[in-house]
Amino acid sequence: MKKIVCLFLAWAACAVAFEPVVIVLGPPGSGKGNFSQFFKENSHYTHLSAGDLLRKEIADKTPLGLEIEEVVKRGERVQPKIMQGLMEQHITALQDNVPLIIDGFGVQKPDIPFLHDLLSKLGLLDRAFVLFFDASDGVCKQRISGRFVCGQCDKIYNSATQPPKVEGCCDICSGALLQRSTDTPEVIEKRMVLYRQEIEPNYKQAMSYFPFVVYHTDVALEHCMEFYRTLAKQLASFKGSAKEFVETAFPRIHSAVYPQTAFVYDRYTAARGAPALLEISCRRCQQVVMHYQKDGPGPLLRCYFDRIQGGVRSLDYTEENIAKAPKLICFQCNTVLGEPYIYQKHGEYRPAYLMLNDLLDGNPLLRVLYVEKAL
Repeated sequence: MKKIVCLFLAWAACAVAFEPVVIVLGPPGSGKGNFSQFFKENSHYTHLSAGDLLRKEIADKTPLGLEIEEVVKRGERVQPKIMQGLMEQHITALQDNVPLIIDGFGVQKPDIPFLHDLLSKLGLLDRAFVLFFDASDGVCKQRISGRFVCGQCDKIYNSATQPPKVEGCCDICSGALLQRSTDTPEVIEKRMVLYRQEIEPNYKQAMSYFPFVVYHTDVALEHCMEFYRTLAKQLASFKGSAKEFVETAFPRIHSAVYPQTAFVYDRYTAARGAPALLEISCRRCQQVVMHYQKDGPGPLLRCYFDRIQGGVRSLDYTEENIAKAPKLICFQCNTVLGEPYIYQKHGEYRPAYLMLNDLLDGNPLLRVLYVEKAL
């Protein structure tokens, strides 16, 4: 009987739906708030924003809030111990209220190791993964300059992509819409420089502490929303750990959001009016791995192998080291996307580079995008 009970408990633990702790990182304006808002409203996630915690302390005029306000007025960073203390207090209180989104924590170098140790102590580590939003500076600046926030419920709007039904008025609570003091053009420029030089390296260390995926948000809002909906559906039905989700479920999400549309791209199809540029990216992390221009893919593909693998033409291939043949590897997440052919010539084994149609034929790890305008 005891054995049966143990087996049942083990089965029940595996059958429990995955309730993740999603650590959202990325530059200002990359879509972290939009993502968090969607999951909060549609999937009932608890949203814990580092910036919101600081702003609430200031608004409530707590002793800590008054201290934080003085630091902010001087243009200085809040000490890591203060931010970490606030995070520990709120995450500990919410540890049974998963799923949870932790938004924007990790600005300073000690933050990510601290968060890793805290989640481990609370037994939440196997549920945690990093969702890293990335976007170009130009896109981020454009989004921030049009961003407005409700002063009462914190719902985010954008004058260009998500305007309210009534100008200046929140659709949810009718509160007044405000522009944050940090969203003015002068401050935006400083924030982006600060992010690229100091904050981004701290964020990226999270990739060595947690399972992670990278989502590039330099796309239209409807594409981002489709990604959010598909991700929410997969998270709701997944059973397993965060690591298993990142390794198994995430590629399927990209396959659903970005269906493969590859065809053989050669000079004949190019002459018949095919798009001038083909962009290929890794489905797992969306890192762009190759660009093909109108003169054909062959030379650029060879250059790609030479650049990433460090001069593969100089390597001596023998029958014994075929396994060492250079593979097409995503340099963002290290997923193997394809392999070159090996052929024998004059008694020696040499690499032959993959042509485009060989590389894409039935390969679910690659996302293909056709663009009308060449680089």
